[in-house]
Amino acid sequence: MNKERPAGKNTALLLSLVLIAATLLFYSGSFKNDFVWDDRSLILDCPYLYSLSHWQKLFVHNVGYSGGARNNFYRPLYSLLNAVNYRMGGGTPFFFHLTNTLLHASTAALVFILIYLISKERLVAFATALLFALHPVQTQAVTYIAGRADPLYLLFALAAFIFFIIY
Repeated sequence: MNKERPAGKNTALLLSLVLIAATLLFYSGSFKNDFVWDDRSLILDCPYLYSLSHWQKLFVHNVGYSGGARNNFYRPLYSLLNAVNYRMGGGTPFFFHLTNTLLHASTAALVFILIYLISKERLVAFATALLFALHPVQTQAVTYIAGRADPLYLLFALAAFIFFIIY
């Protein structure tokens, strides 16, 4: 039995892929950027990120603890994602920037889903999500590596809200 998807689901999937592709294309210029400002102290000077064998310590200490940074930012998933990116690229900034852009594209896709659940209008949801994805106010959270805490937080908040609406 070959069940076909309804045309509406194919359209939603296509619009989501267009949204993600547009976001990646729009922010692809940041992929060649270097580390700046806090990136150095929170990533390059943090030996816990050099190896995933220290992952447990990322859930006990604040961000930048091992690099000597004194702060009260307890963000273990942020730190773990930094460690994974460091491992993937050997400390080069490319994977950090790519991950930030993928996080933002994912949040844009969740905005699309949320607005569709509320309005039941795919084009309204797509236009809203595209505006969210490409609006210049998002630039710092996407292109500044240390700013990844914002899209990471929003990803989980939007997912929780969507699951709440579906429930």
